[in-house]
Parts: sequence; C-alpha cells; structure tokens
Amino acid sequence: MRIRAAILLFTALHAVGAAAQPAPAPSPAAEEPARLVVQGREIVVLRVRLLGYPPKDRVHAAVERIRRALEADRSGTVTLREIPEGRMVEVAGLPAFALVPGDASALDGETFDAVTAQTVERLRTAVAEKREGRDARRLLVAAGLAVAATAVVVVLLFALSSGRRRIEQRLDAALRRRLEALKRVAADAVPKEHLTGVLRWLIRTAVFFLGVAVVLFWLDFVLTRFPFTRPLGERFTGLLLDALGTVGAAILGMIPGLLVVVIIFFLTRYLVRLVGAFFRRIESGEVEVTWLERDLAAPTRRIAVFLLWIFAVVMSYPYLPGSGSEAFKGISVLVGLMISLGSTSLVGQAASGLMLLYSRTIRVGEWVRIGEHEGVVTNVGMLTTRLRTGLGEEKVLPNNVVVGTTTLNFSRHAKGRGHLVQAGVTIGYGEPWRQVEALLLLAAARTGGLRKEPAPFVVQRALSDFYVEYHLYAFTDELEGRLRIVSELHANIQDAFNEFGVQIMSPHYLGDPAQPVVVPKEKWRLPPAPPAKKPRDG
Repeated sequence: MRIRAAILLFTALHAVGAAAQPAPAPSPAAEEPARLVVQGREIVVLRVRLLGYPPKDRVHAAVERIRRALEADRSGTVTLREIPEGRMVEVAGLPAFALVPGDASALDGETFDAVTAQTVERLRTAVAEKREGRDARRLLVAAGLAVAATAVVVVLLFALSSGRRRIEQRLDAALRRRLEALKRVAADAVPKEHLTGVLRWLIRTAVFFLGVAVVLFWLDFVLTRFPFTRPLGERFTGLLLDALGTVGAAILGMIPGLLVVVIIFFLTRYLVRLVGAFFRRIESGEVEVTWLERDLAAPTRRIAVFLLWIFAVVMSYPYLPGSGSEAFKGISVLVGLMISLGSTSLVGQAASGLMLLYSRTIRVGEWVRIGEHEGVVTNVGMLTTRLRTGLGEEKVLPNNVVVGTTTLNFSRHAKGRGHLVQAGVTIGYGEPWRQVEALLLLAAARTGGLRKEPAPFVVQRALSDFYVEYHLYAFTDELEGRLRIVSELHANIQDAFNEFGVQIMSPHYLGDPAQPVVVPKEKWRLPPAPPAKKPRDG
C-alpha cells in the first residue's frame, strides 16, 4: 500500500509540473517563394514576408509598380536605394519593390549583395528589351535579318541535299573502280550493294546531323533577334551549350577507356597473327610437333583464335563506355540469359565436334557409314559433319548424332590395301558352303574396280535358324565410285547364284519352296534389258 501511494503521489506531481511549464511558441509558417518575371525574364525570387505581405503579394505589387513606372517614363532607368529593411529597387525614380536579406537563399550559397546586383542587371535588361519592343525601326531590322537568315538556311539545306547525292555518286564510282582493280577478290567476299549501302548510310547520317546543326543555329539566331523571344532564345542556347558540354565531357571521359580498348585490340590482333602463323606452319608441314597432328592444326588454330578474342572482349569490357551503367548491366544480363537458354544444344554440338576432331574417329577423305548414312567425309566442323555420297548429294549430320551413332570406317586401314567393300547374303543349309563361297568370289572376280591383292575373302558371320549368313569382303582403290562398285558386285552375285541354281534366302525365310527360287539364264536379258556382255573371269 505504501508503494502504491508513493507511485500515485509521484505521478500527480509530475502532471502538475508539466502543466506549469509554458507551451513552446509555434514556428512561423514557411512562405512559398514567388518569382518576379518581367518581359519573359526572371528578375528575382522573393522568399520572405515583408511588412505582413507574403512573397506572392510582393510580386504582384512589384509588377504593377514597374508597369506604371514604364508608362510614366519610357527610359525606365533602374536605380538602387538603401532602406532600413534592406534595399529598394526603383524604376524611373519610382519605388518598384524592396529586397531584404531573407530573399537570398543561404542553402544555394547566395549572398544579399550578389542577389541585389543580379536583380538590378536583369531588370535593366528587361526594361531595355521592353523599350526595344516599342521601336518599330529595330523590329523591322530584326525581321529583315530573320528573313535573310531563313533564306541562307534554305540555300544551305538545298546545297547539303544536292552535295550528298553528288558525293554518293562519286563514292559509288570510286568503289566500283577499286573493286575491279582488286580483280573481284573483294567483290566476291562482300557484295557491292552492301558496301555502297553502308557508305550511303554513313553519308546520309553525316548530312542529317549537319542539317540539324544548321537548323538549330538558325533557330537560335532568329529567336534572339526579337526582344519578346530573346529570353527563350537565350535559354535555348544555354540548353544547347549544356548538352554539347555534357556530350563533350562524356567523350573526353571515354577517351582513356577507348585507348585501353584499342591497345587490347591491337595486342590481340598481333597474338592472333602470331598463333595463326605458327599453326599454319604445322598445317603445311614446315614445323612438326609431337603434341599435335598435322590434320588437327587448322581446327586448333581456329579454337585458339576464338579463345584469344573472347579473352580480349572480357578484358575490354570494364573499359567500354557505359559498362558501369545500370542499363548496360541489364543488357548484359539479358544477352547472357538469351545465350544461356538458346545455346544449350549449340554447346553440345560444339563439344561433340571437339570430341570427333581430337579423338580422330573419322577424318576428311575417309569413307564411312554413320547409321544409315554412307559417304566420304568432306568436313568435320565444330557443329556438323558433311558426307559426299557419290550420287551427287551431300549429307550434313549434327555432331551429337555422329557421336551417338555407331560408325563404320572403311578407309581407316586403307593404306597399302585399298578401301574395304562388303556384301552380304543368306543361303539355306541345303547348299554346300564351299560352293557358296566360290560363287561369292566368282562375283567379286567379275566386278571391275576391285583389287586382286589383297584377294577378296568370305566370312560366315552367323549360323541362323534357317540359313547361313555369308559376307564377302574385297578392296578397291576407287573412293568416289564405291557405290557403283558395290552395285555392280550385287548384280554379279545375283547372276552367279542364278547361273548355278543356288537360291538366295535374303531378306527373309518363310519356308522351303518346291523348286529353288532362281532366274533361268534365258530370262536374264528380257526386254528392255541391254544385250549380254562377256563376263569377266578375273
């Protein structure tokens, strides 16, 4: 109970003491500044209340007094007089408005003397322009100058347009002569239309900016000729000069970074030439190294050059103009995301291409069978492998398909014995295997283009349920005509087996017929087949 009583007594005393203290005086309300504008020019910004009048009322009163003073005396002499509150600005000897120290903004670093001097100077300019606007002679002179300037601008724009067409014609003619002098080397690499299009775009862009500059200078000149538009012209000129200054400062700021980028570019270009020359010497056989085969010199050179340029781009990125801006970072993130999402299969293709190149699975000039595709390898690139079938067509296979498919190489061990040729048949168990092998070898002997050494041979690949699988292997030196030789070999196999009455069971075996399924010799040349030719016996 005693503790409760003490708490209540302390609370009551605290409340009485707080009530006895005087309330803080309210802070004066901040006044909204008002701008005094005469003849389109801002004279001064009034910021504080004076003799009970807010800045807005002070401005209205000042405008009215200046109007009456100029009506009484067109000379409008502007003078300054000291008063107890500050300084009085007079026009034609009549009070116009007063300035007090509170009208100078301390936050902007203004001083009362500077604000006063600037106000007087601006007011004198505005009064002079108002007086000039009443002078008909000066207005006529300004109008004449504006018309003359307009005529000059029209002539200049017409001259720029006609000059652009003449320059384009001369550059087109000079470019065509240059390309003809290069004996069509450059013309084959880059079409003339593209080169002339780029030159025309550059010329038209330069002429456009020149025309814009001429129009801007004309607009500034015309606006500053008349007193009622001169403030607008001066502000326009100020904005233009500020923009040019900003652009110039930005360009000057970019120069050091651009110099670094240029240095990195030329160093990378020098290294690319050095590396390219080294790998070209390996490719031509002038230099031999143990860690790189001659056939791999060209793709290795391309990979090394690509990596050098990627490294140069990464090193140059921080020095590129605007690389630190948020917009540049956003674009970089967007481009990286697009590349990441769109290059998944591309990266897989490139990895498969590298695997094919450096594992030496297939080489250019070899005859291979990749799945159901067969032909001579003409190119093993980073993304695709190209085959020429010998039938006037080219097959382009993605490298990931090549890596994931069984590949038969008929030319890998062709040195000294030729390219491998094979043909398979299935013959029933009722035919003696020695006769079958002899018939296959007879067909090989009758086929032109097959080598006698190494001699063709037969392999029994499998003993199936109803037939035996025989495979004939032979060798040829002809690569482009391989398909023709295989076709002729198949024809000779059919003729040999029909000639000796041996039934071929391919492709499927369903049952033993009453008579062997063979074609009699008298039916081999039924119309419209060509006449018989004497068979080759080797």
